Amino acid sequence: MKRLPREAVCLGLLAALLGLAGCGGQPAPALTGDADTLGASPPLPTLLKTHVVTLSDTIGNRSVNAYTHLTQAANYIEDAFGAQGYTVTRQTFTAGGKSVRNVIANKRGRNPSLPIVLIGAHYDSYYAPGADDNASGVAAMLGLARRLSGKTTPGSVRFVAFVNEEDPWWGTNKMGSLVCARAARAAGENLRVMLNLDMVGYYPGGRHYLLVGSNVRSSATGERVKRLLGQSTTFALRSMDRSDPAIRWSDHWAFWQEGYQALYLAGPSWDHDQNIHSPADTWEKLSYANMAELVRGLDTVVFGLWQGQPAAAHELALWPGTLVGVN
Repeated sequence: MKRLPREAVCLGLLAALLGLAGCGGQPAPALTGDADTLGASPPLPTLLKTHVVTLSDTIGNRSVNAYTHLTQAANYIEDAFGAQGYTVTRQTFTAGGKSVRNVIANKRGRNPSLPIVLIGAHYDSYYAPGADDNASGVAAMLGLARRLSGKTTPGSVRFVAFVNEEDPWWGTNKMGSLVCARAARAAGENLRVMLNLDMVGYYPGGRHYLLVGSNVRSSATGERVKRLLGQSTTFALRSMDRSDPAIRWSDHWAFWQEGYQALYLAGPSWDHDQNIHSPADTWEKLSYANMAELVRGLDTVVFGLWQGQPAAAHELALWPGTLVGVN
C-alpha cells in the first residue's frame, strides 16, 4: 500500500470535512437537528467511504509490524475527531518496544452524573488492508461522532479507537481495549455500556441484517439495543450464539473482563466474509448505504440507552471483580 506523510494521508479527510470545523481547532458550529438533513457536506455514505478508503487503501495494513501505517491511522482518526470539534486525548503504552495509542474523544452530556455510553472500534488490521476489519467500524464511529457533534445528549458519550485488537495482542495486556477497560475500572468510571463496532460494512448477496452479541450480564441492554435499531432501521436484528467462541474475539470482551456491560455489533461479514484477514478485504466490497443506515440507527440507540435509567439502575452497578467468558 501507499506510504504517505501525515499531511498527504489527511488530504482526503480535510476535503471531505470542509466546512465542518473552524480554524485553529475551534469546535464546529452547533447544529440544531440531523446533520444529514441540513445540507452537511459530504453526505454520510460519502464520508464513510472516504474514511474506509483512506484507512484501508491509502494507508493500508495497520499494525505494530507496519508501524508507520499504524501511526498514520491514529493521526488520521485524531484529525477526524478534531475536525468535528472534539478534544482528543491519547492513551499511550508500549507494545513490541514501540509506543502505541488508543485515540479518545469525549462528548459531555447534559447530565454528567449519568453513566457514560462508550462507542469503540479497533483501527489496527491483521496483515491486510482491513477495509471491513475494521476500517468499517472506525468509519461508523466517526460518522456517529459527526451526527452527535451538534446535539446535546442526556449523558456523556466517549468514542475510542482501539489499537492492538488483532493477534498477537488479543487477550494480552497490550490489547488496547483491555488497557482502556482496566483504566476505566481503576478510575471507578460508570459505563452504561460499551458498543463495539467491528466488521459492519460487508453485506454480501443482498443480506440486510445486523448481529448483536452479549454476555448474560449485558443481555437486557442487548435486547434494548435490538429494539431501538429495529425501530430506527430496516435491518433484521439477530443475536449471536453465546456458545460460539468467536463471540469473544473482539474489543467488547475486554470490557466483559472488567465487569462492564458491552455489546458486539457486526454485519453479515461476521459469519459470511471470507475476505477477512486477507488482501481481499478491500473498500469496494462494502456497502456504504448500509453503513450509513447503521450510523443513523446508532444515533437513536445512544439517546435511547438513557431512557428509564432509574428503572435500570440495577444494571449499572459496578462489578467488584473480574468477569471471565460470557456468563
